[in-house]
Amino acid sequence: MFGMEISEPLVLGMHRIDVTRVGEGILYKRYRNGVIEREILAKNVTLKLMPIYPIFYPRFITRYILCEFSTPIYVPPMESIALYMHLPIDIAVYGYKNGSFTIIDVVPMHRLYKYTLYGPPSKYGDVGGVVARYCRTSTSLEKPTDVEVGFCLSQIEIKSRLEKFTVVSKLLLDSSPLAIFYKLGSWRCCTQHIMMMISSTSAAVVEYGGQPIESGFKALDEPEEAKAPLISSRSEMMWGY
Repeated sequence: MFGMEISEPLVLGMHRIDVTRVGEGILYKRYRNGVIEREILAKNVTLKLMPIYPIFYPRFITRYILCEFSTPIYVPPMESIALYMHLPIDIAVYGYKNGSFTIIDVVPMHRLYKYTLYGPPSKYGDVGGVVARYCRTSTSLEKPTDVEVGFCLSQIEIKSRLEKFTVVSKLLLDSSPLAIFYKLGSWRCCTQHIMMMISSTSAAVVEYGGQPIESGFKALDEPEEAKAPLISSRSEMMWGY
């Protein structure tokens, strides 16, 4: 479970994790269908499972996540709507030693991993879109009582400044201001409150709060790759929503 040391073999979705200790040495193995997919040797480290942004498997190429809603959302003129979203995540194996940490493995929790281009291709030096990890996400008006392992609960508020109905079908998240929090000793995790402000027929601003939407949740030790220098706790959607 999140934040706890791996002390015995465990199964995560389609994967099995084994950790063998020989003196101060550690042999880590991750299997899929009985075949070793990842094997690591380490010395005198503590291994823990943590929720992680779905941008590290099979390798890190972008910090953006494009969430396509399974149900379109209609926002009335000059109104707002609040909802919950199941954000897909993966599970990372962190290695800790003397206050330092590193990610030694990422366990993929989903069958399909796709990337897409949000926005137009860059041409002749013009500003183009961004490559994003594509996720199809479910939403609900009521707070879910249970969230499956491999998903993180997010609370989204969508506000419209337009004087006509607006249809929202996707949300672009930036993992730099986005934050993941977890409940120690459980499989539960969440993000902070996220607000999407619709400013025109094609553009919106996404603002990220600072606190978890669930009380008693701990902040994730953030991997450097996902965190660009944080200038603002907001990001922009310039090419539709």
